[in-house]
Amino acid sequence: MLDKPVLYISQFFEEHRQDYYDSLTQVRRSNDIEQWLRFSLVGVNETAKKAVSTLQEIMKLRAKTSQQILQLGKRAEKASMLVEYLYQQPVVSVAAAAEHLRITPQSANTLINELSRIGVLKEITGYERNRLF
Repeated sequence: MLDKPVLYISQFFEEHRQDYYDSLTQVRRSNDIEQWLRFSLVGVNETAKKAVSTLQEIMKLRAKTSQQILQLGKRAEKASMLVEYLYQQPVVSVAAAAEHLRITPQSANTLINELSRIGVLKEITGYERNRLF
């Protein structure tokens, strides 16, 4: 029923690895599948709570970012389009931004610099060329 993979139950199993293996051993030794199901459902519950919390934080970030973008005046529309793209592709280059927005690389570079200035983007390579944000 979920459109996106937001429940990462494998992380719960990894964090509780010994309990996971103990539960499987108990199923094998005493055929106690209910115990394993209870353990798994605790994992689903905890994972769902983390997913809800993460999604709420993303929604807060989206609202904050929308407010920050308003500072960009005439660039706000393209900035908003770029931010929406970042929710699908969270790392972007100037070239990719230019291509996605159908603007010149120089305009994309200016826009990315403005988004970096207001704290929406952060350069992650440390390079002067072929930068990623």
